[in-house]
Amino acid sequence: MKSIALAALTVSALATPAMAGPYVTGSAEFTGSDGEYKNREVLARVGYDTQVANFTPYVELGGGASTDNGDDGEGLLVIEVGSGVDITEKLSANAYYEHKKYKGADDPEWKIALGTKYRF
Repeated sequence: MKSIALAALTVSALATPAMAGPYVTGSAEFTGSDGEYKNREVLARVGYDTQVANFTPYVELGGGASTDNGDDGEGLLVIEVGSGVDITEKLSANAYYEHKKYKGADDPEWKIALGTKYRF
């Protein structure tokens, strides 16, 4: 319930902000397969980033709720650490590690993501 309250109080975006300092982010993800709705996950996070040379390291902490189709849902806590880097004026890259702990689950979920972006 606390995670749902936290989610309701914060609004966010997944992208790292252009200005260094504290920020809030939020997301809503809906998944399914074979034309059927399966799950909804709503997250809110507080974060901090800074600019160090060409790098923008950040950390985010937050929580939310995950609801399977027809279930009451469960709370979750999440932490993400990562960084973006400007390689050239037009090419950038990012990497992050995300750790999610669902209430009642024995094993947390984790994700490592790497990405690039080229601007024309």
